[in-house]
Amino acid sequence: MAASLIQRKRDTTTISHDVAWVRVDRRHPEERRFSGLTSPVRTTTTVERKGKITTETRDFIASTRLTPERAAQAIRNHWGSRARSG
Repeated sequence: MAASLIQRKRDTTTISHDVAWVRVDRRHPEERRFSGLTSPVRTTTTVERKGKITTETRDFIASTRLTPERAAQAIRNHWGSRARSG
């Protein structure tokens, strides 16, 4: 896709270091626990393309305490390397 088709793009990354809610008892035996979780990450991307605005929200988990800037960089690096290798 040509970059010229994207008129505006905005990324917002938020981090929470409150993970107590994840460590509650499981609701069923197969439910996963994330014992090393330190940073739930949410990123929201809003893109305007050909006059149409779309918004996508993605959730990630990290076992390292991250800042929003570092989390955004790690996500871009991860998905960028997958796109190049795919």
